[in-house]
Amino acid sequence: MGEGSSRQIEERYETASAIRRQQSFCGTEGCEQHGVCSLELRYFCLGHFISYSYQRLELWNAFVCGDPSGTTTKSNDRFLQECLFGSQDLVSSIETIDNLSRARLFDIFLWASDVSAKRTAFRKAISAESGDGRPVPR
Repeated sequence: MGEGSSRQIEERYETASAIRRQQSFCGTEGCEQHGVCSLELRYFCLGHFISYSYQRLELWNAFVCGDPSGTTTKSNDRFLQECLFGSQDLVSSIETIDNLSRARLFDIFLWASDVSAKRTAFRKAISAESGDGRPVPR
């Protein structure tokens, strides 16, 4: 992702964070916990942020570098960036977070970072294909 698009995502996340402060409850149906983080324009309590992030990141096991069907590259890159910013923000802003939740947030941060790096390397390899159509070795 380019510098400009990364900054746009960061600005969008900051805007969502400001709105989040006004949001009182998690957007997951039936949940009455306070919303603490925004992801894909939905507000989640800590537990639902963690479970939703894991659920979405689990899709990457089947689609190592490509995009799962029914999704777009832009929306997936945006999700990964929001995962990174959200998990980082939660670890640093919630003072009473338990160690298990903290470990899960670090895991989400590292997993999203890893997937993002692999996607970037994959795109570079595809765009640098040799003249005979074979991809450049990774």
